Amino acid sequence: MIAGYAYIANPNTLNNTVFYMVLIAGTVQILGSIIKSRTWGVVKTKSGKVIPQATLELYTSGKETKTESLYTTTQADTHGRYQFTPENGEYTLKLRSNKGKIIQEKEVTVSDGHPRVDVGVGG
Repeated sequence: MIAGYAYIANPNTLNNTVFYMVLIAGTVQILGSIIKSRTWGVVKTKSGKVIPQATLELYTSGKETKTESLYTTTQADTHGRYQFTPENGEYTLKLRSNKGKIIQEKEVTVSDGHPRVDVGVGG
């Protein structure tokens, strides 16, 4: 904003350069937020509180064969975010407690290499 006032009040080379740099940076930031899609999921309670360091497992779907096998596993970060980069297809996402008990199980379809499923657990 100040760069705009300086540009109008005293249009010299330095003010022009600063004004256009701010303008370009703002445009890039806006376009980046529009274009960039989220590539992670979030583990949180039903009330919206994140659950840090949760363990998540991704299993290949066994709908046809009635069996499933572990594809990969990951741990959420301190903000509850997690990321998998599987091939496109049908999967089962499982959230486990610290004691290994399955807390939540969800069917997931991946069409662009990034399941973006927010996993919610009780209270």
